[in-house]
Amino acid sequence: MPKPRKKLEIIKALVFTDEPARLIEFSKFINGKTDWLKISYEDRENPQMTIDNFKGSMQASIGDYIVKGADGEFYPVKADVFEKTYEQVGENKYVKRQG
Repeated sequence: MPKPRKKLEIIKALVFTDEPARLIEFSKFINGKTDWLKISYEDRENPQMTIDNFKGSMQASIGDYIVKGADGEFYPVKADVFEKTYEQVGENKYVKRQG
């Protein structure tokens, strides 16, 4: 009998880049709810995104992935961690790597 497998949960994520087209894509990704997401250009060479969620304020840097969680929350994940943990299965869609 085959070993049961856990159903793969597909998550959505975007890489934070400081490009106008990507920022427009972010607006759509978050359904236009911008009250809890802010981008600071205090350091023009290194913009920072602040995401407010149930865990508090979280910081994202250029290159970090912004993940939409199962409950609709958003949070940042450093690129190296994200790429070791998830594999892409579609446009902005990822699943957790098996084994």
